[in-house]
Amino acid sequence: MEEVIADHPMEYDDNKFLVLESRDLAELDAAERYALSGVLASIMKRRKAAGVSQINKYFVVNQDEPYAGQILHDILIAEEKKAWAIQQGLWPKPRRRKTDSS
Repeated sequence: MEEVIADHPMEYDDNKFLVLESRDLAELDAAERYALSGVLASIMKRRKAAGVSQINKYFVVNQDEPYAGQILHDILIAEEKKAWAIQQGLWPKPRRRKTDSS
C-alpha cells in the first residue's frame, strides 16, 4: 500500500472525481473535519459564483465488483448516443410542461 505523507500536496491523475468514504471521514479528528468543511464550503462558493450546481449527485460503482465492467460499458454507450443526439441538434431533449397537450 502506498504511504501517505501528511505535508505532501495532493496530486491527481486523470480521475475526474474524488470520492470519500463516510467511514474514513468519521475517523478524522475535529480539526481535520473543520478544515475539510472549510474546503468544501469554499468549493461550493466558487461553484455558485460560476453559476453551476453547488452539490451534484452521482452513482458510485466500486471497480472491484464483477458488474463494474457492464456498468461502464452501458455508460459509454449512452454517452455515444448523447454525443450523436447533440450533433443532430436533438439534445437536450425539450421537456414537456404540464400545460402542454399530450
